[in-house]
Amino acid sequence: MKLYSFTKRVVIDTNVIVSALLSPNGSAAKFIGDVFDEKYEVVITDSIYSEYDEVLHRSRFNIDEDIIHFILSWMSEHALYVEVDESDYPKDEMPDPDDAPFYVAARCTGSLLVTKNIKHYPVTEWRTMIWELL
Repeated sequence: MKLYSFTKRVVIDTNVIVSALLSPNGSAAKFIGDVFDEKYEVVITDSIYSEYDEVLHRSRFNIDEDIIHFILSWMSEHALYVEVDESDYPKDEMPDPDDAPFYVAARCTGSLLVTKNIKHYPVTEWRTMIWELL
């Protein structure tokens, strides 16, 4: 059993949530389980919440509406909402400009950016992979 002496603050890339839902026995699912057990403090912005909502509703993932509702409601009730200056988004430095809000939220709050796709986040001091947390 792991003992947590403090709560790590994390920004969760959408690909981690989708991976957890599509592979319920994988490392992303274990991490998201730990998130729901409040072993981490999740940081989100309006842009991040909107992306979660949009991506989870994509028909190609076929995610049950009750599960989407649970995740979005949990984020609304438990996550730390922050406002970031959107002009801080380093869109020209990001392979996918849509990932910039995650990077900026992590940078502004000193959080770890948890992702399964590190190539989208070229600045290494803020990103981490799931297996580094488990």
